[in-house]
Amino acid sequence: MDITFRETDQEILRKIRQEASKKIGKAFNKSARPIRQLVKSELERSISLQPEYGSIIGGILRFEFGIPNGISRLSEIVNIWLSGLSVKVINHGALSTPIASIEIRAVEEDYKDVFASSAAELITERQTSGTPLEWLKWLLLETRGQNGIVRGYSLGRGRGRAGSFIMIKNPEEEWSVPSIFQGSSTNNFVTRAIEQIEPVLENRILSIIGKALDG
Repeated sequence: MDITFRETDQEILRKIRQEASKKIGKAFNKSARPIRQLVKSELERSISLQPEYGSIIGGILRFEFGIPNGISRLSEIVNIWLSGLSVKVINHGALSTPIASIEIRAVEEDYKDVFASSAAELITERQTSGTPLEWLKWLLLETRGQNGIVRGYSLGRGRGRAGSFIMIKNPEEEWSVPSIFQGSSTNNFVTRAIEQIEPVLENRILSIIGKALDG
């Protein structure tokens, strides 16, 4: 007995894809919230483990930058990134593309969202009184942290905002961010934090979606 299909292969494939799209789209949408919570907790944890984070709270950067309340400033910066985190499900129509994908966005490429925060800078009190010290830009942008920032001054012993160090006039010197903490727009403490959690996120996101599909 001969069986004749009136529909073309393309039409049959399209119908199969439509049915699969319904199931996969539903699973992806169901997964969006737990994925967001996962990324949020992992990103916060990873940032807190970066050397810069610990150094601002109680290490050399606390004294170099003169930050007396580093933990509250860092918390505000990190919260801006976390509150802006979004998980978006994208459905694709073309047969040659995946049925759907998930787009995760957390950190603005130009960092303007955090640079606009008052937590991202300090106002000097002594020799250069009233000058804004853009400590976050020094860590995130190579054009800031790798160049001489404070010319005619060097770090020395004295009673400062964050302890026993102050900027001392020294015409022959210039101060810049310690080399081990100098970052660039594509390689700094937050980009490293993201890179380090990518393998973990990939596996756990697939697990979340798999459970949603089974359910």
